[in-house]
Amino acid sequence: MRIAIDARVLERGMTGVGRYLQNFLDTIPQVDSRNKYFLIGGKFEENDFYKKIKTKNPFLPDKIFSALYPHFILPFQLKKQKIDVYYNPNISLPFFKIGRVKYISTVHDIMFLLNKSFFSFIYRNYMRMLLPLVIRKADKILTVSEYSRMDFLRHYDITEDKVEVVYSYAQSKFAQRYLEASTRQHLRGKYNLPEKFILFVGAIENRKNIKCILDVADKLMEIEPDIKVVLAGKRRHCDFDPIAEFEKRKGSVFYLNSVNDEDLPFIYNMAFCFLFPTYYEGFGYPPLEAMQSGLPVITSNNSSLPEVVGSAGILVEPDDLNAIILAIIKLNSDPSFFKTISEKGIVQARKFNGLDSTKKLIKIITSLSAV
Repeated sequence: MRIAIDARVLERGMTGVGRYLQNFLDTIPQVDSRNKYFLIGGKFEENDFYKKIKTKNPFLPDKIFSALYPHFILPFQLKKQKIDVYYNPNISLPFFKIGRVKYISTVHDIMFLLNKSFFSFIYRNYMRMLLPLVIRKADKILTVSEYSRMDFLRHYDITEDKVEVVYSYAQSKFAQRYLEASTRQHLRGKYNLPEKFILFVGAIENRKNIKCILDVADKLMEIEPDIKVVLAGKRRHCDFDPIAEFEKRKGSVFYLNSVNDEDLPFIYNMAFCFLFPTYYEGFGYPPLEAMQSGLPVITSNNSSLPEVVGSAGILVEPDDLNAIILAIIKLNSDPSFFKTISEKGIVQARKFNGLDSTKKLIKIITSLSAV
């Protein structure tokens, strides 16, 4: 088969969707030597395994071309390359098909339907128009968790067998490791990290419940002033000025706007525990990365998080400040409890296996050739 994967999402910096795709692109060559793969866009050099389908045009401005490309140019490119299956990991498909090419798209979540405060008016209405089109055009829809799949089926008229779960996974670089004192000192200097800290990794936005994390920092200043809070992530849709709030708590809250991808696994290993009191996650990469790094996880008991974290983390109501503080105190005062949660997290993370997930993705793609 000739399979085209849309990699344009990787041109916009690493996001959850980008991480989902990059994980599979790294693993597919390990498990599939039979099919031929083409990548549409993306920042990479063509190699023996992945051939590249160009998405630039020297005669049109980028904004105009990028709007026309997926619907009026891409279908002809797929036909020219004799593509059998086109896969887009980012909730989008061309308006029409040419020939017998099959379409697959991943719908990571439908949060835009469930809480208006998480997204702008324009984005919500754009998604309301886009997703029904994707459902009609797709030969198969993928989701990233059983929770997302059931959410999707509850809100859209689509047959169950058309929607399948393909879990993602944390990269192998996220692992429990011993850090030399010199490495710790270097990273503390580079990122201005405190000696003992609770870590949050993710977008600085309403959905991640940043206000609760700030409340945790305030409470710790009263009862455990040696434990600080570190937040790492880019600012997105937020109904308050997080930077101003971080500045008010200078000395107790440390904000990392940009972390080198190669440094992040080491920062996980330097943290005391991981806090992720989010309101909704289609999958939730950061808790999985933290568990795989041996870091105890305190996270919300909602959406897909019980599915990902299982009994290996401490699950709380996202706004239950007392429960979060009690969990932190328990981890800080009981080394045996800390060790148990850490070890259970490592075991739980192994359930999300890159080879298994990639094999399932390829099986779904190739099954469409018989349809």
